[in-house]
Amino acid sequence: MTNFTESQCSCPTCVGSCEHRPCWPTPEEAQKIIDAGFGNRLMRDYWSGDGTDGNDIQLLSPAIVGYEGKVTPWWPEGHCTFLKKGLCQLHDLGLKPLEGRITDCSGKDQNGIHKYVALTWNNEEAQQKANNFFPPVT
Repeated sequence: MTNFTESQCSCPTCVGSCEHRPCWPTPEEAQKIIDAGFGNRLMRDYWSGDGTDGNDIQLLSPAIVGYEGKVTPWWPEGHCTFLKKGLCQLHDLGLKPLEGRITDCSGKDQNGIHKYVALTWNNEEAQQKANNFFPPVT
């Protein structure tokens, strides 16, 4: 695994990330969120290309408000369903996704974390989990 530095912050830049787009979990983290009873607050998202045969990589993510239990819109952008009063509801439960734990005040994609997390979904088991959790995109 790449070395990432975890951060805990509620500054306007960090909270702004949660207001702009939900952070991505690894497949294992997504399963823990589901097991904790929050599966209905996830959505299916994707990483464009880089999958098998150049396909998009499908993944599960905390939902954008209004997309709980759905497939993400074409360009997913919006307020994370787990952001309440400027704080992540998953954080204190030990369920905050890797991307959110790595985000820092710079607002930049630290060491390519977004792509790194997407690539953790680039295997048959994870793709089946993402594709079977919500109906396939048609």
